[in-house]
Amino acid sequence: MRDAQEEMRDALEEMRDAQEEMRDAQEEMRDAQEEMRDAQEEMSDAQEEMRDAQEELKDAQEEMRDAQERMFRNKWKRC
Repeated sequence: MRDAQEEMRDALEEMRDAQEEMRDAQEEMRDAQEEMRDAQEEMSDAQEEMRDAQEELKDAQEEMRDAQERMFRNKWKRC
């Protein structure tokens, strides 16, 4: 009888340990998911910044072409 009770106590303790490990694993998974969401948000922000930079570059190139065109026209006017 005592052996059965002891085995039952051991089994309950093992079950509690397993539940604790499961809770820890779930917490780690939640943390990992949060880190992944943060990383995705950072990546999205970086992509937006890159698009903005590309747009600025495109605008600068257009301004440079316009300036070159004006310079070329001014040269021809002088001739």
